[in-house]
Amino acid sequence: MPDTPFPDWDNFPCLDGVITKADIESKGTGKFKADYVPWMKVMALLSEHAPGWQFALREDCDATTGIPSPLYRSGDGTAYIKGYFRAPKGTHHDDTPELVFPVMNHRNDAIKFEEVSARDLSDADRRCRCAAAAAFFRLGWQLWTKDPVENPYRDVAAPVAPPKPPVKPKPSTPAQAEPVAKKEEPPSLDARREICTNLLRKYCKADGGLYALWSQELKNRFDGAITADKPTPDHCTTVEQIDWLEQWIERYATQAKA
Repeated sequence: MPDTPFPDWDNFPCLDGVITKADIESKGTGKFKADYVPWMKVMALLSEHAPGWQFALREDCDATTGIPSPLYRSGDGTAYIKGYFRAPKGTHHDDTPELVFPVMNHRNDAIKFEEVSARDLSDADRRCRCAAAAAFFRLGWQLWTKDPVENPYRDVAAPVAPPKPPVKPKPSTPAQAEPVAKKEEPPSLDARREICTNLLRKYCKADGGLYALWSQELKNRFDGAITADKPTPDHCTTVEQIDWLEQWIERYATQAKA
């Protein structure tokens, strides 16, 4: 009986150190700042450093239609996918294990199985690719070490100002009390609302249906608090509503860039 060939583990992809600072981009500000590598950059690095390893989604047979589908239903009714890498033929390696990954919205909340759109599935596939590359090939694993989620949000320390040279006292000058620096006030709700309005006008020129889309989502999110049929930024009168509007615009700008 012929011996079964063993895989050459020296050739198994180990991409520790492939990601550089030049590959990393950031989005958000303050404690909501996140570092990430664009998914297309991850795929380019995999093609260069792990040739032949192809990402795929494990499919399940839909209980209702009997049609294969990459979506799985969890116990609470939300959806998730299973991503893995197919091993190149002839290497004698097995496929990697499956990485379970939830289908999430822009707030990182899991989406109900019946409500998953094609865009939701596409976003989950791209996020799962990056997470699986880090989990199995160590590609950019440093982005996950401080927070075990797809977007490693973390507090950003304020830059430390260099020490100022000592100031020589002026001779024969009576001491004077130093003026108290005014505390910088955060932007008012009116100022934040005006910024959001200008950004929406900018993006609506490129996407005619964008205004109706965010207006409807705003009404659904704050149903009861906002009763207008077609809400505008002027209807956002609370901090929570302005926060939601800013997050919505940030998500749209990030997706448009991708």
